[in-house]
Amino acid sequence: MERTAFITGITGFVGAHLASALLEQGTLVVGLYMHNRPANTLARLGLADKVTLVQGDVCDDELMRHVIAKYH
Repeated sequence: MERTAFITGITGFVGAHLASALLEQGTLVVGLYMHNRPANTLARLGLADKVTLVQGDVCDDELMRHVIAKYH
């Protein structure tokens, strides 16, 4: 079974570098980002097409339930 990691704030410096490390380990990476946060760090690291991005807010209960159900 493939491992899945869900990273909130994936478009930030720490989130993008965590995604890179997890991808190297063969982990499926799903990342949450806010609509006003561009994915520049992911693009610079060559990861934009290697992660699944979900736009939204971690405080959105319905979105969080949907993402967890879909990717767990």
